[in-house]
Amino acid sequence: MSANASPGGTTAATTGTRTLTFLGPGDPDHLDPDSGYHLRPGQVLRVLSRQLFAVPVVADVAERDQVFVPVPDVAEAVPTQDNGGLSADLLTCVVRLRPGVLWDTEPPREVTAHDFVRGLARMTDPGHAGDVARFFTDTVRDVRAADDRTLVFHLHHPANDLVNLLSTGYATALPEPHEGERSAGPYRVAHRTDDAVVLERNPVWRPETDPVRRAEADRIVVRRHGPRADPAWPFGIVTWNGAATDEHCPGYTLNPYLVLNLRAGGALSDLRVRQAIGYAVDKVAVRDIFAALPGVTAVPAHSMVPPGALGYSKYNPYPTPGDRGDPEKSRALLAEAGFPNGLRLAMLVRDSPLHRSVFDACDAALARAGIALEPKYLSTPAFYAELMSDETGHWELAAPGWTPDWHGNNNRSVMVQLLRGAGNYGGYENPRLDALIGRALGAVSLPRAALLWHQANIMAMTDLPVIPVVAFACRCCAARTGATGRWP
Repeated sequence: MSANASPGGTTAATTGTRTLTFLGPGDPDHLDPDSGYHLRPGQVLRVLSRQLFAVPVVADVAERDQVFVPVPDVAEAVPTQDNGGLSADLLTCVVRLRPGVLWDTEPPREVTAHDFVRGLARMTDPGHAGDVARFFTDTVRDVRAADDRTLVFHLHHPANDLVNLLSTGYATALPEPHEGERSAGPYRVAHRTDDAVVLERNPVWRPETDPVRRAEADRIVVRRHGPRADPAWPFGIVTWNGAATDEHCPGYTLNPYLVLNLRAGGALSDLRVRQAIGYAVDKVAVRDIFAALPGVTAVPAHSMVPPGALGYSKYNPYPTPGDRGDPEKSRALLAEAGFPNGLRLAMLVRDSPLHRSVFDACDAALARAGIALEPKYLSTPAFYAELMSDETGHWELAAPGWTPDWHGNNNRSVMVQLLRGAGNYGGYENPRLDALIGRALGAVSLPRAALLWHQANIMAMTDLPVIPVVAFACRCCAARTGATGRWP
């Protein structure tokens, strides 16, 4: 989030105002660092909390070697084998903390390795950290403080995304319980009401100990409602420059995609039927629905690895003319599978104008191929409850979206989730793919990992348990809504 001098030397501009106002969906007093799923203006949390690593702001999102690449925050360095931070077997990781990072206690005290052990212990609770809790416990066997400035992680298996995981807002240092709510960032809570939280400068924060954040406003006001607001986006902001072009915007997610309920059996158990659905979809029609939303960049999606993720390539195993669908090819596949007269499928639909529009676009496209969709409209909670049920369910298709917890080297939070994690709504299983994913997560080098993720992508798209429809990017480049410069 920070609006800082980035490692490349970009300096944040001032806004000419002494008060920065954020609108915070949800309760403005919900300032738990492990609550990033619930508080959208994660920028607020980032000016209060510190992590071992952080994703810096960059001047140009086209600089792919800098975007979403974590840098040291409270850590002195990113651990490698060359600097002694990683053991030869890649199962032990040692992180040294920089001195001089202070809590605003009385008297001020340094942030220690014990504070991170305390925070990481909370991170293992799914009630606080959601899916990240499982990512962490699947990866880290234990973590201990060797001394006040040294953390030692023991891993279950090598993990080339450990630093990415530790750069999320959930991996936050916590003060001792008796010290209460404290800040180690450039701001601290001055006071709060039912409708607002006011942050003031933290007098013990020192910019020379923080390579990521800056403090330029005298105070930050987080309001539940208000007529004017400055930009306040989620924790992973990478630039305050204007909206990026389609080809340059990083941080895409699959939203929406079609999930196929393989537990339902029937026609969907035939790969040719799944392929017929994939060929029938008019991805441009769905793309246009999302591209019309404010601050959104959307492009047709062709594979499980969206643009900007490690292992992305222009792989498109089911091409159609102009991404508009190929009903003739779809009908031919259906006939080959024994459905020359087409078929009828039940589709779960979130009952909102946006998702009704998505259904209408899918319905029109699939109808041209002889596939009739029967909508089942549900509230959003009921929609996801139905998807997450282990029961077979009375549905064949749904169009959810998936937003990863971080970007860049993030297939643990995208492909793994959609194919064998919490987002595996269709009940897909492939032990060979699971083994390939394990190799990708533990690859020593990122180029090797990228190749393995590409191979996993090919395997998944061959089986086609889900059909990527749109790659959607929002808030990776924040449109200015009141401020005239960049902010921490």
